[in-house]
Amino acid sequence: MNNYFHLLGKLGVYNIKDKQIMLDFRGMVEDEYMPRFTLMHESVHTVLAVETDFAQATHLLYKLQNEFLYSEEDKRNIFGLMYQSQYFVQEGFATIIPFALLKNDIGKQKADEWATSHITGDYSNFLQKLYFLTDLSLEKRNLFYSKIAALVMELGFRVLAPKYDLLQSATKVQEFLDKEDNNPNKRFEKLIAAVKNNPDILDLTIPDIAQKTNLPYLPASKKDVATFMTYLLGKTKHPAEYKEEYVQDRPEGSATLNDAFNNMTVANINIDLAETSEIIFDYKDFLFMSDKIEVIFVNTVDEHTTDMDFLRPRSVENPEVAIVGFTPNRQNYITYVTRMTAEKIINNQLKCITFAVKFGDFDIIRQKLFWSDTVRHPDLIIYNTPSQMKLTLDRLLTSNPQSDFTHLHAQFMENNPIQMLFVALNGDNAIHAVNHFGNKGISEVLQVIKQKSKVMDKDYLLKNKKTINNYLALWGGLWWEVDWTENMFDKTHLFFRDGKVLSV
Repeated sequence: MNNYFHLLGKLGVYNIKDKQIMLDFRGMVEDEYMPRFTLMHESVHTVLAVETDFAQATHLLYKLQNEFLYSEEDKRNIFGLMYQSQYFVQEGFATIIPFALLKNDIGKQKADEWATSHITGDYSNFLQKLYFLTDLSLEKRNLFYSKIAALVMELGFRVLAPKYDLLQSATKVQEFLDKEDNNPNKRFEKLIAAVKNNPDILDLTIPDIAQKTNLPYLPASKKDVATFMTYLLGKTKHPAEYKEEYVQDRPEGSATLNDAFNNMTVANINIDLAETSEIIFDYKDFLFMSDKIEVIFVNTVDEHTTDMDFLRPRSVENPEVAIVGFTPNRQNYITYVTRMTAEKIINNQLKCITFAVKFGDFDIIRQKLFWSDTVRHPDLIIYNTPSQMKLTLDRLLTSNPQSDFTHLHAQFMENNPIQMLFVALNGDNAIHAVNHFGNKGISEVLQVIKQKSKVMDKDYLLKNKKTINNYLALWGGLWWEVDWTENMFDKTHLFFRDGKVLSV
């Protein structure tokens, strides 16, 4: 329910609850123009979500979703109505803006050809509706993006909701959105027609454009926002008064994008463990299949997000640790065990399988997992963002200034902005790994260790190629069959893990 506004088969996602951009690693390395297009697409969602009234109200609903007193059905219906009523607005802006930039960069013919192949379905329809904008001057386009977005989404939802109890039920929300002047998509259609008929209308102020097109324009004051928050909290398990002084100034777009960029994850975003993993309730059956498993990903069970009422009566052991096994035929298996059992089987029956954890489960100072002193050292510690790795390495060097490292900063493909950073403590085969868009975040990590680190040599990389290949397959979503590490050193052949080699 949190992953909001998907692009073209989930190449990118904007998580409206956490205001986070996620890019699919594999999707970003398969096309020359897709990385920048997708990043800009999700960035538009970011700005709309932070800077416009209706999207900000939607974000708050998602943020509080687990606190509401609504029935699950009513909650789903309310969220669905809020989502659908701004779908064209969100996806329209998020498609035309990066396309117009692409057209400026590579020309009309190449951009149109690329769009025909890559922008399909609803996105293609939205692009056609807004294509006329690419024939306007850059100044006019920027006026459209800023003024029309504001007018479309500043329909006064946060002003009107407390006054008329609009969030009383899904039926009440539906009645409000059924009126065209209250529906962002319908408002957008009306404004597109007005601009298409007379682009000079964009030179007017937003209130004057509203008056010309007979659309209500009700931006929320800080007092309105505080009243809305008090009203919204009144629909939750924890009602409270929200004071006007708590309301912060609306951030500038550049600050919004900078925060989103720093928190961006580039990974295999299409992996959905909850949907794709087969649950093995008896860990002995999981171990029986261990000869097929390439990677185990291990984390402690979060009782706040895991359905313990479902797991406890079915699992052979009390579910304290989740172990997910990944096979090269793209099957995932998950079993739940006690911490003691996890220690025993990871150290013994699963000792030859790549052992991966997220950075939050690993204490880099003690070089142990937070939940166990005896389980073996992970082979792979995965970070969502370079800033997380930077903070972790800062902590290590503060505690142990004598630490030294090896690292590899690599661009996955020539002329592609997707980059990776591998870091290992000297004398340790465990690899700390992160992906990112461009080199800014990664460069900041390297600044922390540059006086203490050497570049990983070929011998080290080939010695640890199983871990590297498994990282790229698991966290990057790349093909399990390919030996990606061998391919770093030979551009004339394609190497596979089973030893096959093809000339290219």
